[in-house]
Amino acid sequence: MPAEQVLLIMVVAIVVVTAIAAIVPGKSRPAPIHSAVGPYTPDEAHVVWQEHADCVMNSCPALHTAYWTLVDSGKLVADARAVR
Repeated sequence: MPAEQVLLIMVVAIVVVTAIAAIVPGKSRPAPIHSAVGPYTPDEAHVVWQEHADCVMNSCPALHTAYWTLVDSGKLVADARAVR
């Protein structure tokens, strides 16, 4: 089989898998909004913490605010390296 056909098959397979993953219930979630709208209650902070699990603390104000809300409420112990 020529290399072009193999490449085409691989691309089609990736597109199909991506399309299926997008429609399987519970497997995809909308992108979170990264601006903080806090202050959060501890329960709200927990939800935001889960929604922003893939974010980086230094570049996501929502995750940063949720983190410190959970720390202040005693539900999370701050990492020694964490900076407010």
